[in-house]
Amino acid sequence: MYAYPRFFLYQEPFCQPLKTHHGTWRIREGIYVRLESESGEVGFGEIAPLPAFGSEPIGAAWTFCAALPNTITAETIAAIPDTLPACQFGLSQAWAQLTEFPHLQPETLPYCGLLPAGRDLLTVPQLAKQSYVAWKWKIAVLPYARELEIFQAWLQTLNPETPLKIRLDANGGLNLTTARAWLTVCDRLNTQFQQEQGYIAIEFLEQPLPAQDWVNLQALSNDFQTSIALDETVDSLTALENVMGLGWRGLVVIKPVLMGAWSRLKVVLPKYRDQIVLSSALEGAIGRWGILVLAQELNLTRYALGLGVDAWRPVPTLNTKTELEDFWELALEVLLHKS
Repeated sequence: MYAYPRFFLYQEPFCQPLKTHHGTWRIREGIYVRLESESGEVGFGEIAPLPAFGSEPIGAAWTFCAALPNTITAETIAAIPDTLPACQFGLSQAWAQLTEFPHLQPETLPYCGLLPAGRDLLTVPQLAKQSYVAWKWKIAVLPYARELEIFQAWLQTLNPETPLKIRLDANGGLNLTTARAWLTVCDRLNTQFQQEQGYIAIEFLEQPLPAQDWVNLQALSNDFQTSIALDETVDSLTALENVMGLGWRGLVVIKPVLMGAWSRLKVVLPKYRDQIVLSSALEGAIGRWGILVLAQELNLTRYALGLGVDAWRPVPTLNTKTELEDFWELALEVLLHKS
């Protein structure tokens, strides 16, 4: 079987800037993919690279797509180098749909919502009115003492009788002293909530130290009760396999659109099902559809999916191939109108 590829590059500004330890992020770039087989079957994918998390830059992805021949085969996609993991994901995602289109039931999947960083956390409306089962707050954006003050003030606004799971994400921005300080606070809060309300409030601290600081990440995981989740440390399937081989027993945050080929994701991820937290890389609707398919087909839903990012980039949930086709046409029309 062969297919005719089409690509277009998008640049979408966020509804509001996203502040993390890496800096302020204002715009998302990516490439939408459409493949059509010789028999008329179509498939859609999204290439949404993010170099800060180990993928290729958008320029390299676009250069690769532009150099592809007018017709491609399964061998073409299998030959995409590992240095282009986002290209591997987007093209293999589209190719898989040429032979099988999964039925998606997104309404059954639990989501974690993203909260604004810094003082803006105190402006968040009553969480009980939201549909998410967990919430993530970015830390290591302001000094430790200021963030702790904001976090404690925000906790006072919550209804303690409403079970709530909170994730703190440092994006590798803490040092060993501040990481231990945060984990001490988390352990204390979890003990307090467990005794008074019967549930643990702080689900995990995500990537407290830089990706390469493996020895201290292991030590923190052993020294505290609060779970630690790796993110930047596991920026590829090879890295994931490596840390698991070294005996990691904590959690791992996986952004599928940055992690390589569809077929390999389906082989590797189920092996670590009980430790995986799927997460967004602020991809668009087609990439989001792919994450939901993987979550559903591989049963990767023990932890709420980190896809609640609509305050920054709202995307429609696509369920059918017709909806994917309509989204492609609409996105292309918007692009042509802008140009």
